[in-house]
Amino acid sequence: MKNDVTVERRWAGRKERHMSKPFSVSRPLLLRRSVYVVIILLVTLLLFLAPTRANATTRGQVTSPSLHAASDSTYTNPIIAQTTPDPAIINALDGYYYVIASSDFWQGGSYHLLPIYRSTDLVHWTFVGDSFSARPAWVASDAGLWAPDLQYYNHKYYMYYTASGTNPLPKYGTNGGSAIGVATADSPAGPWTDAGDAAGGSYQHGPLVPPRSCVFNTDPNCYYWTFDPAEFTDQDGQKYLYYGSYFGGTVVQKMTNDGLHVVGTPIQVGHWDRYEGTYVVRHDVNGHPYYYNFSSSANCCLGPNTAYSVVVNRATSPLGPFIDQNGFPMERPEAQPVPTTR
Repeated sequence: MKNDVTVERRWAGRKERHMSKPFSVSRPLLLRRSVYVVIILLVTLLLFLAPTRANATTRGQVTSPSLHAASDSTYTNPIIAQTTPDPAIINALDGYYYVIASSDFWQGGSYHLLPIYRSTDLVHWTFVGDSFSARPAWVASDAGLWAPDLQYYNHKYYMYYTASGTNPLPKYGTNGGSAIGVATADSPAGPWTDAGDAAGGSYQHGPLVPPRSCVFNTDPNCYYWTFDPAEFTDQDGQKYLYYGSYFGGTVVQKMTNDGLHVVGTPIQVGHWDRYEGTYVVRHDVNGHPYYYNFSSSANCCLGPNTAYSVVVNRATSPLGPFIDQNGFPMERPEAQPVPTTR
């Protein structure tokens, strides 16, 4: 097809083809974090967070429900039986833990748009509902809504999410491509309201980060993969948004204090075809700030033969450059960052 973009991959000596036009609702080749990540994430949080009560009572907010352990102090995986890719979790002010996952088909054939679960103990989960009753108007009708990121500030909850395909957006002159959306709510249980600026035409709202046209390609329908948003707020209050994937690389932009706009030009922080799922944490060493960039790398979806792993680099600024243990920036092909897990 004329809209195909061939991306060279040398994983196991093979070449994969990926599409630059809007994607289908499933993500068969690059599902960044499978349902198994739910098990890893939630069980880890169970071990480290469950002994503490939700922070609602310490902030004088709504009284939190009592956390309880399973009666026999055991649990059985999976703790969420339905398909739950790319889970984001937050400890809300009402005392519940909430998980929101990528849109996907459930057993029985129903399709759910960013489904919401909640729990008091990280083991017993109840389905609350979908984040949206329908895709936002600017999102393509066959697009997936993926990889949510949940935050709380300005007395609201924020959800940043990937739209795998978009309708033509007059404000940006785009004719498709993936983008990052933002929605707000008074509770992670919803209702969630799309909160991006108007995108021109009849669109009252639009993406936070619009589709990014390919730089070195004359095909007007070539767009970089604008996936996997992750917000980071530094100690000085400055907000940053990390996003991107294999085709186009990972980037960072500053955000406004309201969390609803990106400003300035995106800064490349990861190689154009090696990383996705980036998130950043700060850790000071001897009084000096360091920013640790954790990113997923390699093919996610080859079962027992996958090399999908999480790697780490660090920088002295949230804007990078993020350096590996040998001193190479992670946007360079020479970089060999430390793997943290596989």
